[in-house]
Amino acid sequence: MGKSPPPDETVLLFELKKRYLAVNFIGLGLISTVFLYAALVELVKRGYLLGPLEQPLPASLSSLLFSVFLALAAVIFLFARVLHRRVAAKNPRLLPPIAIAILALSEIPAVLGLVLFLLSRQSIYFYSLMCASLTLFYLFFPRYDQWEQMVLADQKTGAE
Repeated sequence: MGKSPPPDETVLLFELKKRYLAVNFIGLGLISTVFLYAALVELVKRGYLLGPLEQPLPASLSSLLFSVFLALAAVIFLFARVLHRRVAAKNPRLLPPIAIAILALSEIPAVLGLVLFLLSRQSIYFYSLMCASLTLFYLFFPRYDQWEQMVLADQKTGAE
């Protein structure tokens, strides 16, 4: 028969699983809002919501803002990577709040894309930034096996 983990490790992993599931549901909620934004964009595009914009942003300003928002998405990627690899890896107790912060940051490009769409009525800006958001969600969505490894490694170093 397999050796069962010590009771304190079992309790630790149970608590970790509860926290992971809570963060997981928060992440799924944030991802679903990105798709709600897409539905909103389509409703506006088809004229069901809002009317035509009297003075949309000039194309040059729209493309400049789009470039700035893409650069911001890249900065979010780098910041999230540092948070995940350096801070969470050194202190696994911070995994849930850091994961929630990273998930919230991952939604920012889609929100900015929605704002840019509402100002310019060019849906390509929204969909491009939506893809950036979904990529961030994919890259940084919490994975239980990684959390478990970090927590168990931290417990072993703390016990020594």
